[in-house]
Amino acid sequence: MFTDHCSSPHFALVDEYHEHKNANQYETFETGMGGRLQPLLMVISTAGTDLNSPCKSMMDECKKILNGSYPVHANDDK
Repeated sequence: MFTDHCSSPHFALVDEYHEHKNANQYETFETGMGGRLQPLLMVISTAGTDLNSPCKSMMDECKKILNGSYPVHANDDK
C-alpha cells in the first residue's frame, strides 16, 4: 500500500514531478531523511507546462546553481 508518509527512507525517487500539484511528497521524503547520514533524494521529470508547479520552481533553482547565481551561505562551504 502506498502512503505519502515514510519513517526514514535512505533513498527516494520522485518521478514525473511536473505532474505534482504541490511539493508535499518531496518535502515528506526530505523530512523523513533527516536522520540519515547519506540520504539520496532524486527527482526526474520532463519540464511540463505549469509555471506554478513545484517542478518549475525546482528547475529555476537548478538553473541558478548551474549559472553561478545561486546565493551561497558562508557555512555551506564546510
